[in-house]
Amino acid sequence: ETDAEEELKEAFKVFDKDQNGYISAEE
Repeated sequence: ETDAEEELKEAFKVFDKDQNGYISAEE
């Protein structure tokens, strides 16, 4: 389901503050 995948990407962007593709404890 591409819609769910897009939502996940958008949610991930919110957490991935420095835009490096990884969510660290510092973020």
